[in-house]
Amino acid sequence: MWTDAHIHLYDTRRTTVTWPEMASPFPKSVYVPDFLEIAEPCGISRMVSVECTVGGPEEVDNWTLTLTRHDPAVAAVIACADMTSPDFEAVHNRFLEFPKYRGIRVNSISEEKLPMFRENLAVMAKTRAHVVDILSDPKGILTMLPAMEEAKDVTFVLNHVPGCIAGAADQSQEIHDFLWKVATLPNVNMKVSSFITKSPVKPASDNWEDYASIFSACMHAFGTARLLYGSDWPVLEMKGQYENAVKVITDWGLHWGLDFLDDLMGNNCERVYEADMEGV
Repeated sequence: MWTDAHIHLYDTRRTTVTWPEMASPFPKSVYVPDFLEIAEPCGISRMVSVECTVGGPEEVDNWTLTLTRHDPAVAAVIACADMTSPDFEAVHNRFLEFPKYRGIRVNSISEEKLPMFRENLAVMAKTRAHVVDILSDPKGILTMLPAMEEAKDVTFVLNHVPGCIAGAADQSQEIHDFLWKVATLPNVNMKVSSFITKSPVKPASDNWEDYASIFSACMHAFGTARLLYGSDWPVLEMKGQYENAVKVITDWGLHWGLDFLDDLMGNNCERVYEADMEGV
């Protein structure tokens, strides 16, 4: 059973939050059945929904968490909330009422806000929803690194191979050093996602060798047990098609054997997010 570790759900008909502009590449509403329609022919039948819509966290995430509450195709939901707010614990506890809730997605956090971030990491560590997805550049991640190191019972997942450049013959020494430094923390994982969106050409190449330096850098730093595949659908449609992304990642994964391919494409994701197995 393969699982996509990173997709987004939207409903542009709702007016209480800000959805993508109609002129954007993906203004359409997308639900779980829409995802399965394109993913199942590729061998993927499960997913992690990552909230990313701009708006009040309670309004946005109530919609996603309610929508996915009993859907067996949903392994987990990563919500959005301000982890530097003194009100975070109350929001977190309310989200815990939903069985799919596994954690929060955060962006860069400034040094002055790190003390509150540390406190809220401690709140999460005591609950089943103790995953923090991080969307940031290397500089922002390194700022958060001391807090991440202290939060040993929190699982961190880096989104979208931060700092890596698609099409490069090799990643820079600075990026290699960054990946190695972050990977020394055993509770940090890498989501190999959005490499199609990073493509310098459109449509993006479906030849895995054009992304080989990204994959190699991640593999050398994180090994086989801490890499998760995520498509970043439907955002990836700005540069390519879902099946192209799956072809790229599976062609590369097969070079390391079928066991690794299954781990990359599902087993690691289900373990890291402690996936909800209702109805599976």
